[in-house]
Amino acid sequence: MSDAQTQTDAAAPSNEASTEATNETNASLTGDAPSPSEEDSKHASPSEQTDAPSKADDDQGKEDAPKKDGPPEKYDFTAPEGMDVDKDALSSYEEMAREHGLSQEQFNAVTQHGLEFFQQQLGKLSEAHAAREQGWRKDALSDTELSDGQALKPEVMANVGHVFEQFGGNDLRHALTETGAGNHPQIIRAFNAIGKALGAAHTPDKGKPASELKGNSFEDIARRRYGSNS
Repeated sequence: MSDAQTQTDAAAPSNEASTEATNETNASLTGDAPSPSEEDSKHASPSEQTDAPSKADDDQGKEDAPKKDGPPEKYDFTAPEGMDVDKDALSSYEEMAREHGLSQEQFNAVTQHGLEFFQQQLGKLSEAHAAREQGWRKDALSDTELSDGQALKPEVMANVGHVFEQFGGNDLRHALTETGAGNHPQIIRAFNAIGKALGAAHTPDKGKPASELKGNSFEDIARRRYGSNS
């Protein structure tokens, strides 16, 4: 055997050594790597490692949960002091609450909220009306034809009073006061003009309609206000 062949044989790895190297390489890439299941089990949280609750446990939890009260046979409702209750409206409201399965506690909560809401709205409406009425009063007192700046002029009061005496009386006076319309400048102007047309200085006979009184027929009123065409 020549020296060259000897060197070649010495440098070339044997098949056994090559196989071992290949196996060693394969082992380093795959053999030592943990399987996905093993890796996941190492990093899994305690809750994930714990078995899911059984159906029996779930049923037991449902049984232990507090049961909600259903609608009573009749809802207990006490109206606030001074409030008139419409029985038909209350009956309809209770029927609606029962259809939606409201317990007595839920019925009370919804009712209380509704009452507070309406009371607030009514309060706002009352405040708005009072402010509007004050505005009317201010405008009337600012009218120099009707007022001296502090109150209505005596002749205006006399004319308005004459209208009350002949038409409506205290009922009309009460209605204007209750609604606040008696402070509206247009109402005062109209009553003042009517009083003048009727002849505030002339007191009509009582017991007869105004149209039948001497000097207070519709023709007489029109003549005094608009003049005679003759």
